[in-house]
Amino acid sequence: MNGINIMAVVVCYHPSKELLINSLATYASHVDKLLVWRNSILPDGLEAELASQFKAEFRGDGSNVGISTALNAAWKEAVAGNYDCLLTMDQDSIWHNFDAFLSQTLGHGLCKCFYSPIVKMMGETGFPEDEPLLTPIWGAITSGMLIPISVLNEVG
Repeated sequence: MNGINIMAVVVCYHPSKELLINSLATYASHVDKLLVWRNSILPDGLEAELASQFKAEFRGDGSNVGISTALNAAWKEAVAGNYDCLLTMDQDSIWHNFDAFLSQTLGHGLCKCFYSPIVKMMGETGFPEDEPLLTPIWGAITSGMLIPISVLNEVG
């Protein structure tokens, strides 16, 4: 997206194989690097399938170190790899139209903020016509956050 490179990390804890694959399919082709953090042992054959289908790389040894440790390690790796943004995902989050999210958020370059998606519960569809797509908020969920590395480096 406009020369902006993105590294994604999905933190996994006893994931549903089918749900994780469905989740990754909604955004993996739009990121430059995909890390799967193992906070538990993954089901048999899943690593090979994710590596083959999504070019996923794996971190974590299967012991639960918590989300913050995984995200901080991914941030350090994104810095070392010269990535512009870090996308943080949960194993069970499904994107609907990730292209539109990237276009709205990064279409005009990076700003000094982080981006979080509008959350819809299972079965909810559509957005009100008058609802702005980019709205300042005070807090956000971890899953779906798109954070410029420069912002992470500044706030720590």
